[in-house]
This record gives sequence, C-alpha cells and structure tokens, in this order.
Amino acid sequence: MRNTLLAVGSRGDVQPYIALGAGLQAAGHQVRLATHDIFAPIIAPYGLEFFPTAGNPRDLLESDVAQAMLAAGGNPLGFLRNFSRLLEPWIRQMYADAVRVYADAEAVILSGVGLLAGTDLAIAPGQHAGVALLQPITPTRAFASPFFPDAPRWLPGRGASTTG
Repeated sequence: MRNTLLAVGSRGDVQPYIALGAGLQAAGHQVRLATHDIFAPIIAPYGLEFFPTAGNPRDLLESDVAQAMLAAGGNPLGFLRNFSRLLEPWIRQMYADAVRVYADAEAVILSGVGLLAGTDLAIAPGQHAGVALLQPITPTRAFASPFFPDAPRWLPGRGASTTG
C-alpha cells in the first residue's frame, strides 16, 4: 500500500512519524513522509521517500507570535488563538502541498497540526485517511485535556475514578 504521512512542527513532532513510517515500510508498505525541508537529513537513513512542505518551524518558534503563544501558559484559549495566528502563513501552502503529495497515495495519515491546517480536505474520495495524534486531545480518566487542564475533576473523563 502507498502511504503518505504528513508531519508538521518541530523535530519532536516529526520524529514519531519517522518511526511510524519505518514500521510501515518494514511491514512491506511504501511510505512517503511529507514534512519540513530541515528534517530531510534525519529521514534519509530510514529510506523513506521525502516530500518537502512549507515553513521552517525554527523560524516560526522564534517569532513574536510564538513567544506570545508560549507566554499564554495555562490559558488554553490564549494559546490556541496565538497558535492559529502562528500557523496562518503556512496553511495555504500546506493545503497546496497536500493536494500534490496525496495524489497517488492509497492511505494518508495526518499529524494533529496537519489536520488543523485543513489538509484533510485534500484527501480524495476512496483514499483511506486517519489521524495519528501524539498525545490525547480530549480528557481521559488519567489526564485532563491539554486545552483545559484546570477543568473541574468532576467533569466526565477528567481524571475521575470509575470506581468512586
């Protein structure tokens, strides 16, 4: 099967998709990893096909908007507002890249940021698609939502014990 993985972000965001791609390749699948140019050297040793996408995460993280996002700390709405402003310059180019990179894929696996950028809209009818998230985005019994970590413990799934 021809798989395309889209990983957007820092090295910590991309490295797990390299491992996923290597595992898929070891199982006999063809794998293309679409991510930022700066990660091509760490992808090459795994023999995965590389497809460059927009942006340099290092430049992005050094911007004033990124600093405001990080300064938001425990304010999830402030974080998300600045995060969306941070990604805005990439979104159009990432969508254009996605249309090209998914063209011959049978299966597409998106990172969380790839999904947020709307690249799921570039997936053609009949292609298999999924999202591989690196952390929970909704609350679990063990962990709060990373977006609302201070939500009351009595909320369903907010770390409350199922045994009382």
